[in-house]
Amino acid sequence: MNRFKNPYDYLKYFGVTDPKDICLDILSKGCDATVQYRMLTGCEGYIVGVKDSATIFVSNAVSISRQRFCIGHELGHWMLDRGTPRFSCKAEDIGGHKIFQKGVEARANRYAADLLMPEFLFKPAAVDMEMSFNSVRKLAKLFQTSIMATAIRLTRFGSFPAIFAWYDAKNGSRISCVRWPEVPSFIWPHEQLHHETYAMEVLCGKSTDSGGPKRIDASYWFDTRNAYDHDVYEHSIKGYGDLVLSMIWWKDESMLDELS
Repeated sequence: MNRFKNPYDYLKYFGVTDPKDICLDILSKGCDATVQYRMLTGCEGYIVGVKDSATIFVSNAVSISRQRFCIGHELGHWMLDRGTPRFSCKAEDIGGHKIFQKGVEARANRYAADLLMPEFLFKPAAVDMEMSFNSVRKLAKLFQTSIMATAIRLTRFGSFPAIFAWYDAKNGSRISCVRWPEVPSFIWPHEQLHHETYAMEVLCGKSTDSGGPKRIDASYWFDTRNAYDHDVYEHSIKGYGDLVLSMIWWKDESMLDELS
């Protein structure tokens, strides 16, 4: 059933019109794949395909949101990499923050993100929401997805300009970031966390949540020529593992207008 190489076609074919309709145990059967949950060693999920049917094995030791992304990831392999007898995916292969990389695993991650949080459902759900982790948590609960994957989706499909960046909690160095589509590509958060950011307080263990979006000098985050003349809003939290997650939001878009 390779007609579902586009996950949106997959969802629409089965009449999905609401996030609660994205029941992967049921949807997977529609493409001749069965999901089994069990204790796994050395990986969080794998798929075994024989002719036109497949079995997806998923670890029962991880969260529901993680299980769902694993299933979406393996379905991506089934739809896009048919003919390969087996994919065994380690924890480091699977994750919404790896959709921008290259290779078959990143492609499967993109498939999972589009399947679990399709644009035609996510955009209406996120419309006019503030660009903060308060919104991310609400959307993550609605779509049963992780904070990380949901934050990326909100940044891409939200209503307001923002950058979502994640930093190494051990040394404060930037790992990567995602921009709202109309934020200029030359705007990058600092490579090292500024000591005046709320993210630095999270990194230092003063809190696990900076307490919602708070106004902060834009120069603490960016080195553009006009950053000292503007403010942004920041919401930072402690992420999974050794990560600090930061959402930087422009309520006032004049800074971006001046740079355009």
